Amino acid sequence: MGRSKQYTVSGATFQKQKDLDDAVKKALNNHLVDTEFEDQFLADVVNQLHPEVISAGQKVVKFIYLTATEQEKRKLSTVKRWRGGMLLMGYFEPLNDWRDVTVYPWRKPKDNRKEIMIALRELINPKLPKPKSSECCAADGCHARYSTLEYHHVYPNYYAISEKCMELISEHDIETLFGYDKFKPRTFTVADFIPMDHPAVVMLNYLHMDNKWEWLCPYHHRNVRG
Repeated sequence: MGRSKQYTVSGATFQKQKDLDDAVKKALNNHLVDTEFEDQFLADVVNQLHPEVISAGQKVVKFIYLTATEQEKRKLSTVKRWRGGMLLMGYFEPLNDWRDVTVYPWRKPKDNRKEIMIALRELINPKLPKPKSSECCAADGCHARYSTLEYHHVYPNYYAISEKCMELISEHDIETLFGYDKFKPRTFTVADFIPMDHPAVVMLNYLHMDNKWEWLCPYHHRNVRG
């Protein structure tokens, strides 16, 4: 077995990755959610260990840990992207703006194909129908009303649609995430970098012209029918 990697950050040495994981978790849990805070240790973790931040010449100076409720209030796309999960955002300089950020930069890197599939979903979402006040969840016995309903792909399902679209995307664009740059001004996700006239986007729109779909509440959408 290989030796555990040793980390030095914020003047402290951590003999194992788990030790650093635990220290980060403890520091994060010391702060209130939905409230801006400064934390030198967490800032050093990002600024000293996050390769994307280092290569961009950015520095995080403060954070905010957002609940799903607060993300929804701010109309952030992460509400649906992360299905109700918490979102940590950092305020970066010299960008002078907020960006999502991880304080565990040593963990498994992104799956680029999955990231693009999520981005395609973001591009189609504004074009999908919106629930009417008279509509409710399609699951038997569920009476969840329109304000909580989500668009559920029945046939073809979203995975099949996105796979068809992925066939039209080059390996270069997959590898580079269409040139995605977390710190480019006025951009926030991979979806901001995909051209609207790209063949994959054209296919995405076409496959939504006569697909079968239904309204589901978040519980049935995520836990019952996928």
